[in-house]
Parts: sequence; structure tokens; C-alpha cells
Amino acid sequence: MKPFIFALLTALFWGIAPIFGKMGLYKLPPLVALFVRTLAISVVVGICLIFSYSKGYIPAFTLDKRSLIFIVLEGIFASFLGHFAYYYALKEGNASFVVPLSATYPVFALIFGLLFLKESLSFNKVVGAIIILIGIIVMKL
Repeated sequence: MKPFIFALLTALFWGIAPIFGKMGLYKLPPLVALFVRTLAISVVVGICLIFSYSKGYIPAFTLDKRSLIFIVLEGIFASFLGHFAYYYALKEGNASFVVPLSATYPVFALIFGLLFLKESLSFNKVVGAIIILIGIIVMKL
């Protein structure tokens, strides 16, 4: 039940965030907006991390080079490149168009998962990807 609740919360937060983003981009260039957002989030996450660590919530872990490289790459692709492109699209376009189109990322994740992680392809995954694409087309009409 926890994964369902957190996934639903994710959808809720990701659903309201573009509204704030569009309003914030009114007088800001996308790169400046991304910097402000990233700085604010870094401070908030840092405070949460310090609080969690001081309360003993974070178990001991080791920082291995391979994990760090992949997390840095994920950050560059998702938090920088992805969000910069998203902010640019949101500034120039309508949220009701930009958000659904950007929500096709599960289809790309499926393709990249097959190519790079050797994940299996199933009938359900193919049907899900097709439904996502049909949903985007229907929302655009």
C-alpha cells in the first residue's frame, strides 16, 4: 500500500508543480528559473538530510565511485537537461500541452531499459506504452 500512496502523492505533486512553474516563468528565463529552483531544493534537501542524519534515520552507507557516477549522470540528465528543456517548453507553451507530452517519459524509460538494462519486454509493457501514446494524442485533440 505504501508504494501506491507515494506514487499517488508523486502524481499529485507533479501535477501541481507545472502550475507554479508556469507562473514563476512569467518574468524569468528558463535557466535562471532552474538555478533558483535547484538552489532552493538543495537547501531544503540538505536541511532534511542533516535532520535525518542527526536523528539516526540514515543508516551507514559507503560511497562507491560507480554509484556516484551514475547518480551524477542521472542528475545531469533529469535535473539539469530535462528540467531546462521542460522549463523552456513551459515558458513558451501551454501547461496543458507541455505536461502531457513530457509525461511520455515512461515510453522512453521502457526503450532505454530494454537497450541498456536488458529488461524484458512483455505484452503488458507494450500495451501500456501504446495507451500512454494514445492518451497524449487524445489530450492534444
